Amino acid sequence: MKVFSPRFLFSTLFTLPLSVSAVEVILDSNANFSGAGGGSFVPKETTEASGTTYVLKTDVTIANVPGPTGSVVAKSCFANTAGDLTFAGNGYTLIFNTLDMGTTAGAAISSTVADKAMIFTGFFQLSFLLAPGSTVATGKGAISAANRLSFNKNMNLFLNRNFSSENGGAITAKTLSLTETMQAAIFSQNTSSKKGGAVNGTNSVTIKENKGQVIFSNNTSEDSGAAIFSEGNITITDNTSVSFIQNTVTGETSTTPGDKSGGAICAYKASTDNALVFTNNVSLIFSNNSSTSKGGAICVKKLTLSSGGPTVFTGNKVHGGTTPAGGAIAIIDSGELSLSADHGDIIFENNTVTSTTPTSTRSAIDLGTSAKVTALRAAHGQSIFFYDPVTTASTTTVADNLNINAPDGANTTQYTGNIIFSGERLSVQELADKKNLTSKFLQPMTLTTGTLALRSGVMLQNGGFTQTQGSTFVMDVGTTLETTGDIVLTNLAININSINGTKQVKIEAKNTSKNVTVSGPIVLLDSQGTFYENHDLRLPQDFSLLDLKATGTVTHTGVPGGYVEGVKFHYGYQGTWGITWNDATTNTAIAKFHWTKTGYIPNPQRKGFLVPNSLWGSFIDISSLHQLMETCADGIQHRRGIWAAGLSNFFHKNRTKTRAGYRHLSGGYVLGASTQMPSQNVFSIAFCQCFARDKDYVVAKNQSTIYGVSLYYQHPELSYFFSELSQRYFPENLPMIFSGTLSYTHTENNLKTKYSAYPTVKGNWGNNCYAIELSGRTPVYLSEKLLLQQYTPFVKLQFVYAHQEDFKEKGTEGRAFGKSSLTNLAVPIGVKFDKESDIEQASYHATIAYVVDVIRNNPETTTTLLISQDSWKTFGTNLARQALVLRAETHYSFNANFEAFSQLAFELRGSSRNYNVDLGGKLRF
Repeated sequence: MKVFSPRFLFSTLFTLPLSVSAVEVILDSNANFSGAGGGSFVPKETTEASGTTYVLKTDVTIANVPGPTGSVVAKSCFANTAGDLTFAGNGYTLIFNTLDMGTTAGAAISSTVADKAMIFTGFFQLSFLLAPGSTVATGKGAISAANRLSFNKNMNLFLNRNFSSENGGAITAKTLSLTETMQAAIFSQNTSSKKGGAVNGTNSVTIKENKGQVIFSNNTSEDSGAAIFSEGNITITDNTSVSFIQNTVTGETSTTPGDKSGGAICAYKASTDNALVFTNNVSLIFSNNSSTSKGGAICVKKLTLSSGGPTVFTGNKVHGGTTPAGGAIAIIDSGELSLSADHGDIIFENNTVTSTTPTSTRSAIDLGTSAKVTALRAAHGQSIFFYDPVTTASTTTVADNLNINAPDGANTTQYTGNIIFSGERLSVQELADKKNLTSKFLQPMTLTTGTLALRSGVMLQNGGFTQTQGSTFVMDVGTTLETTGDIVLTNLAININSINGTKQVKIEAKNTSKNVTVSGPIVLLDSQGTFYENHDLRLPQDFSLLDLKATGTVTHTGVPGGYVEGVKFHYGYQGTWGITWNDATTNTAIAKFHWTKTGYIPNPQRKGFLVPNSLWGSFIDISSLHQLMETCADGIQHRRGIWAAGLSNFFHKNRTKTRAGYRHLSGGYVLGASTQMPSQNVFSIAFCQCFARDKDYVVAKNQSTIYGVSLYYQHPELSYFFSELSQRYFPENLPMIFSGTLSYTHTENNLKTKYSAYPTVKGNWGNNCYAIELSGRTPVYLSEKLLLQQYTPFVKLQFVYAHQEDFKEKGTEGRAFGKSSLTNLAVPIGVKFDKESDIEQASYHATIAYVVDVIRNNPETTTTLLISQDSWKTFGTNLARQALVLRAETHYSFNANFEAFSQLAFELRGSSRNYNVDLGGKLRF
């Protein structure tokens, strides 16, 4: 398919001038071949010393060579023996599918020129499939380049299911460069009987600046590097997404260095400092790769990894032999490792080694004899997570100090992030094996800045540990720091969320005459923000948390004895900490921490805002019932009638700094009857049942059922204006309509609070609500010819009183809520506009009103935590005291006996809004 892309045109123009004297060969439709239909394939051979450039003028496919009737061709489809060889895609597609070229190296394309390049550029798609496949037992890969092989500025590159009985299942080259791929470069299911299941780059491999995804998946090799193998350096940098997934080294385990190693990548040559470099890749994933000796994902002497985004090693494994090493990464003897989380976290999780016993243990990285870590650092806001341990079988001490979070020379990045060793992702069975929890470094360590954390039972072993000012060393209860050198701690923090029985933080210097020195306040860190909700803290407590041991001297005189620095502010139980030391000998010390309660501050989840706020729900429901009674009375005049209506409310109140948000949704039915007396007075009575759901946008939800009754009375009379001025603007007689509404509702509430860290609690209670409304209005008739035939100014007086009953929740987290009440006196002032239809029995009404709450008593209650009897005030929300109300209603008479009506209302306050929708029908008789 022809693709007109400026990118490809630039690519072609950029490449061709490199070989302006090269011979140009056009590949058009005549270059297509399919052996499935018979015929013999004729390879293309080039011998031009000045180089050869193949230029595509259309999509080209070469498939099924030699075909069912042809004989094996012992040459590559494109064979070059002199000069550079260039393929210019010009935005087209080149496909090689199902080739058998016998023992030829590079069934699709080969160049045997030792000092020249092979270049592919400007393709929409470049694909090598089964070229040759594994059925060709003597096959030697799809592409063979004696010198440099370059893929540059292509849209898509696919090398799938290729096979080689030598190194490089798909590609073998002296140097390989893959750059600026637009959409995807995928190497999948390629196989090598030796090394490099997909790629063998003898001297170097470079993968950089690819905007599309680069994927190596399901490649296999008998020997090392199932995805990539090189005897030189490998550089993978500045790519958008790079993934190595399920690549497998299948050969029997070996003790020879560099053999049967690196399930995804292996860079090794004896007596050579091979280097593998990852920098600034936006996404980098190694998942479920495996080998049989060392390095489930990577085996190399020198590894530098600087994250450009999330970097994950998960599910990689080494299986077989008696000494498998490095579930994810193996650093060869005397090698070096640099890990830097610059722009994304680095995570090691569920990487394992399995011996022939078989015994499976977790393993992130294995350090060979005399191998060292040169950098272990994380930038601000980034972390390196070792959910699997760092291991070494060596006992040779490495003198070079490991400076954790040390700056990187000219790099201005501030490394104040987190280095975390944790057992929190281990199963119960895995936690029982100390091998899964023990990370071992043979170097002394210095924590220069940022945070080093030991979590969930892990042990960190090293050649000595020193902490500098400005850094934080965090230990869970049950974790251990063990060194062969001195230990100096200046800012130790203990995660008190991890307190569990008699477990302690253990710090020990084991070698002869080595000392432990602890100074500065010991910080008790509530990492999850839940420790001070522990109900044991309602009583005085003593915790033996810290155990110091040394073969020399334990010194803790620099730790303040009268207090322990804790969290500056926290919810839950408030109190003070003290510390005492048990110094049985000069080389041991146990610190006991004493807690004394002084008070309690409830967290927002416990405050119970929804209980007093339920009174606002009662206020909203009874107010909407009042308006519905008035709407029914305003219909087409009749002597008697019964009616039914659906009623619904949608109320939302925004949260504030001190009070949670509130949402009230209710809906139900209303049944009523009305009559008009000979005196023109109107009387109505109604019963309602509604169902509501309340939410506080924290952890509580309330479901309720509302029962109510309402009485409405309307009395019209004439009002006389005697003044001459009045008669200029008003008729001599103006009707005045007075009305009143009296209502009562009872609400049965069922509250469920789903705490994020504690058991769910339930409670139920009742609300009683009373309301009375008095109204006066004066209809002013205009003209039938006008759009609005009548307007009616009105003023109302609305009084609502709601009461919440006291109740208790059940369970250890239960609370008791005292009584609370809401009182509100409001004065709505507004005008109603009326219009009767000229062609049908219908009327339309629109109302605008301004409401002022002149007297308000907001709901509040006393809440008590039952287990400790600590109490606090819980305040309901406070609605703005002014409101704008807009309302529209319609009445339509189908015949003399049946009328339908509807109403839509909107009330807007400063930080709340309410929508009311009613729909009903009336049977008149």
